Amino acid sequence: MANSISAIFAEIDEALEKFGREPKQVIAPWLQCECNKRLERLDFLTAQLGNTLFVFSKENLIPHVYRKFKDSILKDGVYFSRSELRTLSYSLAYSEKGAVSIFESDNQLDFALALLSSSWKPGFIIGLINCYMLNWDTTLRKSHAQLFRFISDKFLEYQGNRAILLAFKANWKYFEAPGGDLKLGIDMAVNNHKITEVTEFLSLPNSWINFPYFSNVIIAYYEAKQRNLFEFISDIELILISHNSNKTSKRVISKIIIYCNSDQFAAKRNLIKNLAIKFIGDPENAALWMVFSGATENEKNDLDLARSILNQWIVSDFIALFFEICINDRRRKAFWLKYTKAVTSFKIYGSSSVKSRLAREQRIEEHIHSRFETVSGSGFVSAIVLYLKDYMLVEFSEPGFAFYAYKINNVNRPLANYGIHKIEDLRRSFMPSLATRSRRYITDVNEEGRLPHTDGELYWESIFEYWLKNVAKVYV
Repeated sequence: MANSISAIFAEIDEALEKFGREPKQVIAPWLQCECNKRLERLDFLTAQLGNTLFVFSKENLIPHVYRKFKDSILKDGVYFSRSELRTLSYSLAYSEKGAVSIFESDNQLDFALALLSSSWKPGFIIGLINCYMLNWDTTLRKSHAQLFRFISDKFLEYQGNRAILLAFKANWKYFEAPGGDLKLGIDMAVNNHKITEVTEFLSLPNSWINFPYFSNVIIAYYEAKQRNLFEFISDIELILISHNSNKTSKRVISKIIIYCNSDQFAAKRNLIKNLAIKFIGDPENAALWMVFSGATENEKNDLDLARSILNQWIVSDFIALFFEICINDRRRKAFWLKYTKAVTSFKIYGSSSVKSRLAREQRIEEHIHSRFETVSGSGFVSAIVLYLKDYMLVEFSEPGFAFYAYKINNVNRPLANYGIHKIEDLRRSFMPSLATRSRRYITDVNEEGRLPHTDGELYWESIFEYWLKNVAKVYV
């Protein structure tokens, strides 16, 4: 490619400036408008493709200009062509192994901005804004503020008619750090604009939504309209897809989960669960819910709490459906639903026919494959295994099967050595009773063992509760 994009920019800029000074309009207004549109598109492409390996002339490659700039710091009289300066405007955030970016050094950033200013062209602003928005969350606040002041001064001087530059100039209040992004989100919410129209609101290309800058815009918008969440939740889903940031997804979804953790929103939980799984993942997978870089203490707490709440919702759904579909035991269902907050993970074991029956339930269809283990020879008998604190607890769908409690550190517990291949692998008939009762008194307890679901003068729920509280140390 003989001519670089930067060279094309320079030629068009010069032509527009030259003809713009003529007393008679040489270029028709519609053609000049079209040229401006093409310039905006080329500016955007350069921002996106500046680091790619297209074969441009050497002087226009970012790595080459970056190295030349680094060398120029140590030498006097190094000349930069206009196209090289345009490339330099996109090189501020670029770095190579063993060397920092220009943006990371106050002195180097000063030198680069002075160099650009000495042969200034308005088109340089796009590259500078690219760096400014890419580093919106930077800890290098001094460099970020320095870049902001420089761009602001250039906008004050700008008298041209490039649409993208005029759009930035008109909306520059929204790009002042800190707080401009929050102001944008709030203004859009208050004026009932859709968050999916944020780039259109700013008159920017839609692809700019990927910039980190928009993270706080989305958060501020959500918080301002939170009370009407389900009127715009589809827009939140669309903007998270477009923005494509795991960090932003975690920030927004955690807030939504916490907000919806009340009976008022029980009917909407399936929608929220599916959003969380889609954008973050199963809460049982700790790696997917790791705290993102730069998170505040509140954001860390929100993410941990949201993961716990989401896990509780999923556990509640599975427990309820297990005791409704697999055994239809209302007492056991009511009992174990009280302990969902204490359950860290669970698994259901059973036949493929049992799995198919459960999979038809909308509440759990998205999670059944990761939470159900198919075993052979179980017939219609299935089991749900709950993990609470230091224990593995097993309930069966067969009324005559006892409840089993195993210490997780017991090498003889199920799964410890050979895995589960059939339902019987979860039973240890030789184990002692978890508790012995005499009339209305519990006389003896063990750390591990089994308990039947039978009533005497004491209901079985009372014995289970006593053991869970006093031996397993599980409190609800």
